[in-house]
Amino acid sequence: MKLIDRSDYPTLLLQAASASSMLRVTKVIYQEVNPGCLFQSKWIPITEEQRWSRNHPYLESCDAAKGRCKTLARFCRAHDIDLRASPLYGGLEFKELMEDILEKDRVVKCDTLTPAVIFYAAKKRNVLHWDGWEIATGKGDFFTDTYGLDQWVYPLIASKEGHAGFTLSMPGEEVARARNAYREITGKQFAGDDGLGEDRLHSYEIYCGH
Repeated sequence: MKLIDRSDYPTLLLQAASASSMLRVTKVIYQEVNPGCLFQSKWIPITEEQRWSRNHPYLESCDAAKGRCKTLARFCRAHDIDLRASPLYGGLEFKELMEDILEKDRVVKCDTLTPAVIFYAAKKRNVLHWDGWEIATGKGDFFTDTYGLDQWVYPLIASKEGHAGFTLSMPGEEVARARNAYREITGKQFAGDDGLGEDRLHSYEIYCGH
């Protein structure tokens, strides 16, 4: 489908909403008997052939909704439309996928830099511009945390022409990483409460009582 102009938006939105509603209906019809029996129903079980070929009403409905939502999100990104402002947004499926399409590598200009601005830009994987600095996330990979466990992280990369850039991974410490990045960029600690609170306790700290 060739996306031409913003006038296609209402049609694409309704198609995604309709496909999402149909997915919820088929999800009820072909519900799981128990969490260990994925896609298996009391009435119409799914075969392995159907699982691989996607030739099953539930899987077909899932694929249709996913495709419609992806098309809608890409259209909104290309035409700078705020999809989340629509009252139909709450009923759409695959929000995590759409959020990634809407936000990944989107350039955001910032007038006032704070650790919170860095934190939320990194969370959305935006490209943040402030005072000549570009703050973005790099390619995801596994990094070892302070307790020796590997975690999947998108490293924070900051660069500015004429300045030494830096990269921070800090798995499990996204709040502390944002504060460190702010200090590296501005040369000082943030004054006052940045509103981020503290990072969640590591599983080792929870179970070992540290």
